[in-house]
Amino acid sequence: MKKILLILNFIFITLNSFGQNHFIFNNLEINGKVTNFIDKLTKNDRFKIIGKIDENCHQLYGNFIGKDKCRINVINTPKTKIVCYVEVFLSEDIVENNLDKELHKWIEIYKKKYEEPVVDSLNNKGYVVFSNDLYKGGIKIYISGDSILAEYVDIENAKLKFKEDEEIINEDI
Repeated sequence: MKKILLILNFIFITLNSFGQNHFIFNNLEINGKVTNFIDKLTKNDRFKIIGKIDENCHQLYGNFIGKDKCRINVINTPKTKIVCYVEVFLSEDIVENNLDKELHKWIEIYKKKYEEPVVDSLNNKGYVVFSNDLYKGGIKIYISGDSILAEYVDIENAKLKFKEDEEIINEDI
């Protein structure tokens, strides 16, 4: 009986190690050191580095969603420098009265891949969330200033970011 349990445990661990455990952006797991993640994004000149907004936010632009100069921010944890989410500027510099129309356009585009949003708080909080596995993460689409953003969030690494942020605050006070 112990041998059977041991074999089943080994099979489970082996199968689990081959599966993806993190949410995906641009065919990459949102995981690992931010420098490695950015290196993978900039490989083959698909994205170019603009610079750092701060130690936890790297800005790039490149070919994504049919735009040659789509701007993205790669956000990492403050201590361990693990990538935790990617902000994509779907549309920028939109005239205020066109924001809702533009937001709905992008929601319809994402529906083609993800079907219906798993969270629809558009009317009361101004965002929707798409995901094919909420345990791994999701894509939050919303209006920010004069832009439409999509945040690709990895749940595990976002929790790590909040934990590290809290540790820094507690160290300071």
